[in-house]
Amino acid sequence: MSVSGLLRPLFLCVWLASCGQDPGELAPDAALTEFLSAVEGSTHQPSLRKIAYEWLDMSSRAALQQRAARTASLAGRKLEPWEMIVPGRLSFAGLSRSGVRMNVRINGDKARVKIPIEKRAPAEVDMVREEGRWRVVLGVQPQ
Repeated sequence: MSVSGLLRPLFLCVWLASCGQDPGELAPDAALTEFLSAVEGSTHQPSLRKIAYEWLDMSSRAALQQRAARTASLAGRKLEPWEMIVPGRLSFAGLSRSGVRMNVRINGDKARVKIPIEKRAPAEVDMVREEGRWRVVLGVQPQ
C-alpha cells in the first residue's frame, strides 16, 4: 500500500473527530448527556473523570479541588480534583442515552434538566452557563 493510501484513512479519522459539536453550541440536556456519559464510562476508563470534571461549574470544581487537597494530605500523595469523582457510585444506565426525553427549563444563564425515571420521580439537575457553555451544578460548595 502506498503512503498516500495509508494517510487517507488517518486523514478521514482526524477530520471526523474534528467535526464534533462545539461544547458552547450544546443545549443543557446535551451537555448533561456528555457529563453523564463521561461519568458512566469512567468506571472502565478512569481518564474520562477529567472530561466529566470539565463539564462541572466553577463552584463544583472549586469544591472538588479543596476535597482533593484535603484527601491528598491524608493519603500522602497528590490527587487531582477529578479523582474525587467516584465512578460507579451511581448508575446512569438509561439516563445518558440519547433516546431519553429530558425536559429542560431555561431561565437566563440557569437551567434545570428533568430526567424521567421509570416508576420514580424524575431526577433534576441544575445547570449554569459559564465560560460560554452549559455546565453541571453538583450542589457542593467550596469551604
